[in-house]
Amino acid sequence: MSGSVPSAALEGLLYLLLAFGPFAFGCVEPWARATLEAACFLLAFGVFLRGRAAASPAGTFLWTLPAAFAALALLQAANAPLPDGPRPAWPFSVSPAETEDAARLWAAYACLAWSVPRVLIDHDAARRFARVFLGLGVAVAALGFAQAWTSVDRIYWTRPTAKGVAPFGPYYNMDHAAGFLLLSLGFGSGLFASRFSEWNEGRPTREWGRAQAAMAALLALVFAALTACRSQAAMLALALGALFVVFLAAGFHERRRRLLQAGGALAAAAAVVALVFRVATAGEAAGAVVEKAVRSRLAIYADAWRWWLDAPWTGTGLGTFDFLYPAYQDSSLRAAVSHAHSDWIETALGAGLPGLLLAAAAALLPAAAGARSWWSGRSREMRGLLGGALAAGAFAAAHSLFEFNFQIPGNAVAMVAVAGFLASSASWRDKRVERPFPDRPDALGVSLAGVALVVGVAWAAAPAVARARLAPQAAPAARAAGASRALALDEDPRHWYALGAASHDLAMSSPEPDPALLRFAASAAVTAADARPYDSAPLYLAGVALWRLQRPQDAADFFAASRAVGFAPYRPPRGARAAARRAAPSAGVKP
Repeated sequence: MSGSVPSAALEGLLYLLLAFGPFAFGCVEPWARATLEAACFLLAFGVFLRGRAAASPAGTFLWTLPAAFAALALLQAANAPLPDGPRPAWPFSVSPAETEDAARLWAAYACLAWSVPRVLIDHDAARRFARVFLGLGVAVAALGFAQAWTSVDRIYWTRPTAKGVAPFGPYYNMDHAAGFLLLSLGFGSGLFASRFSEWNEGRPTREWGRAQAAMAALLALVFAALTACRSQAAMLALALGALFVVFLAAGFHERRRRLLQAGGALAAAAAVVALVFRVATAGEAAGAVVEKAVRSRLAIYADAWRWWLDAPWTGTGLGTFDFLYPAYQDSSLRAAVSHAHSDWIETALGAGLPGLLLAAAAALLPAAAGARSWWSGRSREMRGLLGGALAAGAFAAAHSLFEFNFQIPGNAVAMVAVAGFLASSASWRDKRVERPFPDRPDALGVSLAGVALVVGVAWAAAPAVARARLAPQAAPAARAAGASRALALDEDPRHWYALGAASHDLAMSSPEPDPALLRFAASAAVTAADARPYDSAPLYLAGVALWRLQRPQDAADFFAASRAVGFAPYRPPRGARAAARRAAPSAGVKP
C-alpha cells in the first residue's frame, strides 16, 4: 500500500484545504465547517496510506495536543450538570451540543497537525507552502479591495452581511480577515528575506531584482489590506510579533549581546501591553471617550474573570461562551457577545486552567522546534523561510490575545498548518532530502483507518446536513417538517426546540388553538430543556404552551425557571443570596 497515494496529491489536498478555509466565509457556517473537517480527516487518511513518518520529534507529537482537546471536549459533553446541582467533580459542559461541535473541530485539527509534518518533508515542499500562503493572502486582499470599490456590504457581490458589520474579502468581518492577512504577511516576509541568499552569494541578476520587486509589491498589497481592515488588535499584534522575532534572533549572537537583545525585546513587549491597557483603563476611569471596541473588550474581560473564578479547573465546556456569557454580562454592555475577543481567555473559560496550559504547550512546541531549526540551520534560504513562519506564528499568538481567531475554523486551520510547518522544519532546514518511509500499513490497518474515515466524515456531516433541513423563515408546517427531518439525523436539543416552536406556531395559526399540538410543543420544549439545562428559551416556550392550555400555575413555574436560568451563573449561590438573585430578574434588575 505504501506509495499508492502520490505525494503531490497529498500536498495538493493540503493547499486546497488551506484555500477553502478563508474563501468559504472563514468556515463559520455549518456546511463549510463540516466540509473542512471532512477534508482534514481525508488528508490524514491519505497520509496514513502513504506510510510516511514525521522526521522530527516535534512533528511526531504535535498532533497529541489538539487530540487532547478533542478528548477533553468529549468528556465534557458527556457530563451536563443541573443548574441547581452541586459543582461537578469532573469536566462538564453547560451545553453538551456546542461542546460536541468543538470536539469535532479539535479532532479535525489533530488530523491536520498529524498530517502536515508528514507532507512537508523537504525544502521544496516548504518553499511551495510559503508561496501558497502568500498567494492566498494576496487573493484575499485583492478580493477585499475589489468588493470595497464596487459593493459595500456584499461578499462575492451576492451575499449580504449583517447591518453595521463591514466585510472584507470572503470574510463577514474585517477583524476576521485581518487574522489571516497577518499569517500571509509573515510568510511573505520570510519568502522575501529568503531570496537574499542569492545576493549574499554574489549572484544577483536582473531577473532576481524583478522578482524581488514583484514580491515587495505583493507584500505591500497584503499590508495595505491589513491596514484597510482597521483592526487595532492586528496592528498591536504586528508590534508584539516583531518583538518576539527580535527576542528569538538573539540566539544568533554571543552571550552578552544575546542577553541584552532578548531582555530588551521582552521589556519592550511588556511596555507595549502595559501602555495599551493603562491608556484604555485610565481614560475610561477619567470619563474620557473610549472607543467602543476597546470599552467592550475591557467589560468582557472583567466579566470573564468573574466567570473563570466559578470554574477555574474544569471550565464550563468548550464552545459554550455565547451560551453562558449572559449570566455574567455586565448590564452596561448592551450588546450580544458571541466570543470573548481573546482566544486565550475563551480557552481558559471553556477548558479551565489545564486547558490553558495545554494551549500554551501547543503554541510553544512548534515555536521551540522552529527556533531551534532557525538557529542551527545552515541554509540561508531556509532560515529566511523559518523567520517568516516564526513571525506568522507570533502574529497569530499575539492577535489571539485580543481577538478570537481560533474560533473561526478557516483561520484556525491556517494556524495549525503554520504550527505543523514549524514542527517539520528539522527535516528540511539544511536542504537535505530525507524521506522516511516506515513499513507500509497492513490490510487490517488500512481497514481500520477506512472505518475511522467513514465514521469521522459521517460525524462531521450529520449536524450540518441536519441544520440544513431547518427552515427558520418558512411557514409553521414547513418548519415543523424540517425540524422533524433534522431530528432524524441528529437529536440535537436545538432541533427539539425548533420543533416545539414550530408546533406552537402551527397550533396558534388556526382560529381555535389545537390542544394536542400545544401539548406536543410543551413536551418538545421540556425535552430540549432537559438536555440544555442553562437555556432559558425552551423553559419559556414550555411556559407559553402551558399558559395557552389553561394551566397558569405550571406556566408560572416554567416562567420563573426561565428567568432564573437566564440570569444565574452555572452554580447559583445558596440561601438568601440565591433568593435575591432569582427575584432580581422579575423586578427588571440585572443580577
